Amino acid sequence: ASPDLASSWLVPGLGRYLSPNVSRWEISMNEMVAGLRQAEEWMRAVEGRLDVGFWTLDIVRGKLTCSPGLYALVGVNPASVLLDLPFLESLVHSADRMALESLSDFATDSRQVDRHFRLIRPDGQARRLRSQSMRLHDRQGDPSRVVCVVSDVTEKHDLTSRLAKKRALLQVVAQILEGSL
Repeated sequence: ASPDLASSWLVPGLGRYLSPNVSRWEISMNEMVAGLRQAEEWMRAVEGRLDVGFWTLDIVRGKLTCSPGLYALVGVNPASVLLDLPFLESLVHSADRMALESLSDFATDSRQVDRHFRLIRPDGQARRLRSQSMRLHDRQGDPSRVVCVVSDVTEKHDLTSRLAKKRALLQVVAQILEGSL
């Protein structure tokens, strides 16, 4: 049955008609839920297509929140392991690790803004990752949160490395040819 349009109205973001006896609060909650679903769908699309993941660190509460894409990047099942900074840093290649004295030190370290590192997944697979973070501050100007996007740059790194080797080989060949002429 179609809605009685005279006594119903379309709710933006929900794409459906509601009767006039639905409260504003219910509409607001429905709109928020619809908006959250939309944001979650967008995040899944971005993470899946671009091979990225996200994490947010609440410095005040000491809480790290990780997206499903980050779990996928590090090769960990979210049902079996709750990611935290010490665990994540333990997966980083020993030559690329950062000292973790405190969450505040980690959050304010300028190397976190744009960091390239090697990560060894629990299954032994090595990946090259890039993390780009942004610090958020409270009203007093103190760091309160860090938001970070982590991307898998393994293929790009491998292609760049192979290209550099081929360039070097071509230069050697060119020098040999030059010398023989």
